Amino acid sequence: QGEFTMVGGSLTAAEGPLFQVELDARIVLKHAAIAVPSGQLLKLYRGFSPPGMEQPEPGQSLIQIELDQQQLSGTMESDPAHTLELHLNHGSLFTGSIAAPDSTVILSRSSRWILSGDSTIGALINEDPTGENVILNGFALKCSH
Repeated sequence: QGEFTMVGGSLTAAEGPLFQVELDARIVLKHAAIAVPSGQLLKLYRGFSPPGMEQPEPGQSLIQIELDQQQLSGTMESDPAHTLELHLNHGSLFTGSIAAPDSTVILSRSSRWILSGDSTIGALINEDPTGENVILNGFALKCSH
């Protein structure tokens, strides 16, 4: 499993997605200034691996993204070969859309998700029983599980 942890500092994706992931990975961001001019934060698709490297089977690869006191804006998308877990903790804010039917979004009570486009996820686990920390902004949120 690959792991990327960033606490503080800044990271800019000059072009394309910020993260392109093929196999298991864990990404942790805390207090980092993230700039993604393309708007693509994460793209999970088969075929990114160089020739000769193992290709994931459907549902085989797990990508975990943990945001801790982090603001992040953009899109996340995945094919069926990947399972995405997005954890928003300790007042994190995600402004964006997700197109990942085998994903789980886990929101702490103090964190928020503001949709910037229609989104399809597998499941939403929300510690806020009122659901007020998910702001639809007129967009649709579909949970497929």
